[in-house]
Amino acid sequence: MAFLCGYVYHSDNDFNRQGDELLKDMIRKGQTRGENVHQTTLSVHLNTEVKMATATLDYRGYETSIYARNNLSVAFVGRIDSISDDNSAWNRSVPAELVASFIHAYGYEAAFKKIHGDYCVSVYESNSKSVILFRSEFGNKKLVFYCNRSLGVYGWGSCLAQMIQFEEGSTAISEEYIADYITNPINNRRRLTPYKNIFNVLPGECVRIGANGFASMFLKEPLFHKHIGKLKEREAEEQFFHLFYDSVKNCLQQSTPEIVLHLSGGMDSSAIAYIGSDIIAKEKMKTAFLYYHTDHINDGSEVNFARIVAEQTNYPLRVFQAHNESPFLSGFDYGRKISVYEPSAVVLGSLDLEHFYLENNKVVITGMGGDQVINGNRFYLLGLLQENKFLTLINEIREAGFLYSLWPNLIRPFFRRDTHYDVTSFLDRSLINPSFSEKWDMKERAKKSIVPLKYPLSRQDEFEGIVMGEQWMPIDGFHHMDTRNPFLSLPLVEFCFSLPIQYKRRKFHNTKVILKKALSKYFHHEILGRHKSDHSTDLFKSFRKQQKKLNEIVLHSELVRMGIFNQKEYRKHMDSLCFGSMDKVVHFLKLLELDVWLMLRETGK
Repeated sequence: MAFLCGYVYHSDNDFNRQGDELLKDMIRKGQTRGENVHQTTLSVHLNTEVKMATATLDYRGYETSIYARNNLSVAFVGRIDSISDDNSAWNRSVPAELVASFIHAYGYEAAFKKIHGDYCVSVYESNSKSVILFRSEFGNKKLVFYCNRSLGVYGWGSCLAQMIQFEEGSTAISEEYIADYITNPINNRRRLTPYKNIFNVLPGECVRIGANGFASMFLKEPLFHKHIGKLKEREAEEQFFHLFYDSVKNCLQQSTPEIVLHLSGGMDSSAIAYIGSDIIAKEKMKTAFLYYHTDHINDGSEVNFARIVAEQTNYPLRVFQAHNESPFLSGFDYGRKISVYEPSAVVLGSLDLEHFYLENNKVVITGMGGDQVINGNRFYLLGLLQENKFLTLINEIREAGFLYSLWPNLIRPFFRRDTHYDVTSFLDRSLINPSFSEKWDMKERAKKSIVPLKYPLSRQDEFEGIVMGEQWMPIDGFHHMDTRNPFLSLPLVEFCFSLPIQYKRRKFHNTKVILKKALSKYFHHEILGRHKSDHSTDLFKSFRKQQKKLNEIVLHSELVRMGIFNQKEYRKHMDSLCFGSMDKVVHFLKLLELDVWLMLRETGK
């Protein structure tokens, strides 16, 4: 996992004696095998010490660097896609140096608004003894920080595991965090973490940390291009095609000779296969696809669609058989503690490395069809991993909670209603005890959390909807744009973000409209007209199969013990989940994540 981390202390207490060991531990907790670590002590003066480290897999255009000059010490992790007005500076500079030069030239806000990509930056200002943190609007690269004014200590890193030691063994979970989580369980813009002095930098946000605590400096919004909404239909399709084509081409140019692509037979993986094979032929690249397809024997076989694409693109297809056995709660053991530092759907999965298919140290993969994840395909990992990456990435996937982090969201299309953005359904029921609801003013919190359905939504919500697959690539077939699948470029996402809704979805079953039209000459007519199986029969079977474990969760529930959930109503909700009568499955599963995590977290109660 490419990461950055560091700390600053401004006092002469015992904390400074832990300095070297602290940084080593932060590196160890952020690092997986095969990375190059850059470490430096930036300054020691007047009882102030600053240390930073970065590490990278040098994978798919993501890189890290540290640069110190004059007043600024800059660490960078991520990927730069483009720079407003001056791409020549990008070509001749390492990212950290480029960021430093732009800050000197334009100031923080203008600098970060000129640099586009998926990245995070930490800056130490020696004259003000302040730390500035920036997280790009993509939000895929996580950035968290620790701020304790009384100790004069600040820390920052790419994951909670790197920050947890600053809490010095504190295991208390913030009630306010739980109130926020319950109010809006699918929010990606949550400031609070479960821990008192550890916070998230929000997507697009720049934060300054200093002697007076921390404060938000500004928020960079995704670019909304109004002129795109005025394009004629043919013009929009042509622009989309060229952006999609360039995104796939860029990915192929950074690839190893063989790319394993899970070909579901759906629109997304088929589009990548068609365009990718076309580029390989025209550019005479020494790159080839190897297709994998998992055939669902019981419900929803789509192997014929995958075979059509394989035959048209002339690459080999390997077919595996899946018995649709879901991993749901298969790893749950009340007596077992796990090293996951915040609620994650990883706790609802198998928690078993042997669940994955490993052959000659190769990862077998994908686009990200929801059916494969939901039905527990043992050959299926999240994201587009190339071969020979298993050992270096599996720890990241587990530690960061990505293993099944998107699993409940994939279920949403099966239960989508016109009000699917209403995330407060449980607040009107008796699941939440009135005393907790009143203490944290849950109804008022709920009003602030509801996302309006009217288009366009707030910019960040709409933007993340595209990045996370809810618009032009809906959740049931998304390609996550991060280190594991960067087929989506920033220009492509911003273009889709700026398109009117009719180019994305016209009816519930007519999604990815512009993808189908812009690439219509490539798609076989059977794929364009296919009806995707939702595998919902097997989904409910997986819930019923684990009814005993669900009852055990109710019995040992931390949310019940803390007086937040009503145990009797909780049991009723579990029954509704098992027998298919629940209306808000996604949101309930997110609450289940919270409860199971509280029960299993390694630090205990």
